[in-house]
Amino acid sequence: MSEIYAIDDKYFLDNSTVKRNIKTIKHRAGAQLNERDQLVEFAFGENNTYIQIGEAYLKINLTLRKDDNENYAEEDEVRLVNNALAYLYSEARLKTSSGTDIEICKHMGRTTTMYKMLRSQDNDLLTYFAKDDEELRERIIVNYADDANRGKLIAHLPLKDIFGFCDSFKKVTYGLGFEVSLKRAENDDVIYRVAGDAATVTINSIDLMLPVYTPSPEIQAKYLNSISSGDIQISYFERVSDMRTISTANEYQLDIGSAANVNAPLYLIYAHQTANRATANQERDSAIFDNADLESSEVTIDTIRYPDEPYVTEFALNKYTEHYREIGDFYREFIGEQILPPFITFEEFKSPYPIFITDLRFQQDYISPKQIQLDLKYRIDTTNYRLYYILIRHKIKTIKVHENRMIDII
Repeated sequence: MSEIYAIDDKYFLDNSTVKRNIKTIKHRAGAQLNERDQLVEFAFGENNTYIQIGEAYLKINLTLRKDDNENYAEEDEVRLVNNALAYLYSEARLKTSSGTDIEICKHMGRTTTMYKMLRSQDNDLLTYFAKDDEELRERIIVNYADDANRGKLIAHLPLKDIFGFCDSFKKVTYGLGFEVSLKRAENDDVIYRVAGDAATVTINSIDLMLPVYTPSPEIQAKYLNSISSGDIQISYFERVSDMRTISTANEYQLDIGSAANVNAPLYLIYAHQTANRATANQERDSAIFDNADLESSEVTIDTIRYPDEPYVTEFALNKYTEHYREIGDFYREFIGEQILPPFITFEEFKSPYPIFITDLRFQQDYISPKQIQLDLKYRIDTTNYRLYYILIRHKIKTIKVHENRMIDII
């Protein structure tokens, strides 16, 4: 019988959660929000609360003005770079309240932009992310408000954009404390202007917004019973990020070590910037990447090469289909998007988003530590280029439980 005649179809109501609040977490006192290399720190999650760190986000209130604190006019060509909130900070660290490091995000603006370009479906103005609409981002920040509010922006920076742990671990934890710290970057990386007067960004406030749950009494009893039997094994996808300066003219070898408690690496993502773009300057856009005219690339793990034969590219002739196919495969198989095409188009992969991926998932040994080597050859002199990379790897950890409370992740 057709479903249209099933008049008694039941609606399923999930009553496992009585209440869900978004709690505002204030940073520790004394933070200098606008001083380079100064830390802003948040501590949260203890005191017998059910929280979901994977959906937490930073709420940032900032102002863009001229160096002399005067407003820009509507016709001035000045804006924040794409994904600007991430460029406010050079490094982020996530750890438990017991002091155990979970994940570190280095070169935060560039590496989070690389990953977000690969995983996004569309522009997201709530996070000030719009890759192909510079005029829109300019109108948002140099807006039509009165003089007192012109240049002000309130936007969100999700923790899942920064940490792979938050992107892949979506469970509710109970009593487990976390700490997030952010190291302030210099302003010139955040701003992009065409000549004109120098600009400055002032962070007026930053809060961490945390989902807090109240389960039903029945669910609370089941949850506490489930953790009463002892420690719990969890897994997630960590993102290890860093940068290297290329010291040779046409070839470069990147060596990445892998710790003993880490399962096999899954993907290696990398992109380049010239020394000029990588050096903070308001008249250069720090949120795009440079085509280093890569000729060939391959990754070696314990003598096994990925792929078997190096990909050979020639951008001048638009011969880069294998690398672009890797973006599509990553978008479908890791991100899970089966319908929409990748956010980066074929033309944009040539410029301004030549972000490369090597698939490392299929290996004989998924447990033992490995040495990962990326070999790159270029058609141009790449001396002093910056190579930014992200290694996505599967990590297995244990949540320590004591007296029905989660106390640490080891």
